[in-house]
Amino acid sequence: MRRTFFAAVLLFGCADDRPDALGSGADGDVDSDSDSDSDSDSDSDSDTDTDTDSDTDTGTGTETVTGTDSESTTVGTCTEDADCAFGEVCDAGACAVLGPCDEVGCPPGLECRDDDGDGEMRCERECSEDADCDGSRSCVDLGAELPFCAATEVGVSCEGGCHLLEQCFDVDLDGTNECFLVGDCLFDGHCPRGERCVDADLDGLSECAMPADLCAVDDDCWPGAICVDVDGDGLLDCQAGSGECAVDDDCRGPEACGDPDMDDVATCFRIGECRWATDCAIEETCAAFGPSGEGACVTGGTACAHPVDCAPSETCLDLEGDGDLECLPAI
Repeated sequence: MRRTFFAAVLLFGCADDRPDALGSGADGDVDSDSDSDSDSDSDSDSDTDTDTDSDTDTGTGTETVTGTDSESTTVGTCTEDADCAFGEVCDAGACAVLGPCDEVGCPPGLECRDDDGDGEMRCERECSEDADCDGSRSCVDLGAELPFCAATEVGVSCEGGCHLLEQCFDVDLDGTNECFLVGDCLFDGHCPRGERCVDADLDGLSECAMPADLCAVDDDCWPGAICVDVDGDGLLDCQAGSGECAVDDDCRGPEACGDPDMDDVATCFRIGECRWATDCAIEETCAAFGPSGEGACVTGGTACAHPVDCAPSETCLDLEGDGDLECLPAI
């Protein structure tokens, strides 16, 4: 299982670059409906209509229509929500803005603020240095997107919720859950069935992806690791380069080869009831959250806030990615 930002402390085994939706087009064409005709629609019957619609030609074949009394704003053509920017939905073939950012939020790396004091909230750059974040978070720049504030050190409370790409769990095994930068998922149970929680794009953060090669050569892995087909499924993965095994075939019977306790030494360990969520029934997921690596098919447990609320053999996690923390086996 590929290491991510939290590998050093983890206990488990496993901007829209579209032009600004309300800005003028790249070619600067701004049709204000004032066609330079002398009858430019500002007929002297100025009814004091606040409906100051202005059509902005974006120069891309789409049109930006702004109106103070309109409930949504058309900003482009689409076939599904994924074709639209953050905060927009695809409505009858057109992207529609859901509302101001203080209602719908901002994309990663931006936050909703009124920087110029005009009373209008806008998505602004979240940070450029650590000082721009609160005292418990750092400004993280992964290169591909805008920098953003995230918890990269232990001690950030989960009270009030964690930031985007953070997960709430007991990072340092002190019995208290904390927010920590991990990615879109913490384990396979946070993903659609059949997908796995891996660092598929090699940015150091986990995301849900279909099973695939996670490396091609040893240099694609962390220092000292090797690139091998660990479980014989035909897909290459990174494995600790030292220890009693390199692949499952080096082990006996119902054992697998891996490094569930994250000490950089590969060992043979009991698989238990499951290795992946697909090994369990539809309504279950695979909990393999302890240093033994042994998995159990579970449907959830009692509510909790921290591992100290659970039995000694359990940890406190969000099993389904729905924000509810539950006591789960940590064998």
